[in-house]
Amino acid sequence: MFSRHQGNQMVPCGTYLCLTTGEFVDVADGGGRLPGEESLRYLRVSPIVALLVGPIAGLLFVIFLPLAVPLFVLWLFARRLGMAAPAAASHLAEIISRQSVQAAYVGEGALGHQIPRPAAGDGQRHAAGRQPLDDLFADRDEQPDAEG
Repeated sequence: MFSRHQGNQMVPCGTYLCLTTGEFVDVADGGGRLPGEESLRYLRVSPIVALLVGPIAGLLFVIFLPLAVPLFVLWLFARRLGMAAPAAASHLAEIISRQSVQAAYVGEGALGHQIPRPAAGDGQRHAAGRQPLDDLFADRDEQPDAEG
């Protein structure tokens, strides 16, 4: 029922399926040569199988193609979102930690209780007019010069 052949091979009449391209080739009465190079592989199929496989393949394309594009776009979106999530989480953690340090320094705890501030002579060192919190985050806010 099924027999394997190569491209450019003499074969009897019938219907052949190219396994490389998926193309059906009809060889007329009396036989002839299969098209293509010898690297192409063909499978001889009965006419009944060819009549059944054709519409099924067409049905798969009709169902698959309308679904393929939206699924591909969703896959790309999910991939982008997955790549952006770690950076967003890191940025959010920095904001939260900065706010918790500021709240602790200003004097309000998590429940709104007053936290006593240290006296001015407790060994805090900071420049005149700047608060210690600014010194704590100064290295993050300063951008390096672009001189090269």
